[in-house]
Amino acid sequence: MEFHRGLALLLGACFTEILDGTVITPAAPLIARDFGIEPIGVNVAVTAYVLTIGMLIPIRAGERSHAP
Repeated sequence: MEFHRGLALLLGACFTEILDGTVITPAAPLIARDFGIEPIGVNVAVTAYVLTIGMLIPIRAGERSHAP
């Protein structure tokens, strides 16, 4: 039972990661225009955000699974 719960959590984290990237990326040119910067600057920020979230979701999920 624990294996299925862990697998579901991992798949949910992966889905969230993909969803974040697909939602933010099309908006990058508009964000860049609003801030007055080049779109490549926004892409670097989006990549850093997605990588950070991708690393933190499993860590937080692991903390919750060890709770009594």
